[in-house]
Amino acid sequence: MIFLIDHNLERQSIILLGYIASQGWLDIVPIHFVTFEQVALPVISYQLPVTSYQLSV
Repeated sequence: MIFLIDHNLERQSIILLGYIASQGWLDIVPIHFVTFEQVALPVISYQLPVTSYQLSV
């Protein structure tokens, strides 16, 4: 499962992923957090490009 993380939530996502890992969920469900930068989307993106990216994954 891939989650696209907004740049305003990067620090919180690290904490959340650490908590998810500590509870053992990563053994059951592969979870990946990616940032807009990692998928070559501008930080200020309109809904259409973000939706298009989500549908292509």
